Amino acid sequence: MQKKKLLKYNIPIILIHGDFVKYNMKKRENKLALIDWEFSRFGLPLFDLFHFIFQGYLQIKKKSIPFCIKKVFSKKYIIHFHFYLNKLQISEQLIKPLFIIYL
Repeated sequence: MQKKKLLKYNIPIILIHGDFVKYNMKKRENKLALIDWEFSRFGLPLFDLFHFIFQGYLQIKKKSIPFCIKKVFSKKYIIHFHFYLNKLQISEQLIKPLFIIYL
């Protein structure tokens, strides 16, 4: 379903982790490795960033869903989404629809 929606907006898709959170990262000798790829799929890498922020607050910090959504769209993170989308030449107006597709 996600793939069709992304292709509709002419958005490039690649293999993403799918469960990009702190507890699926291991650091050894200044190298970072991602583990637990069972939810990997094709999608927009921005989805991994959405997931890292949203689930970090929801699962790890035990915050409410409305709080987590506000955090995703806070100034702290939104500038990174804008930068990313500009580099891919994707309209910044798609940030909220892309977040909805992520959810």
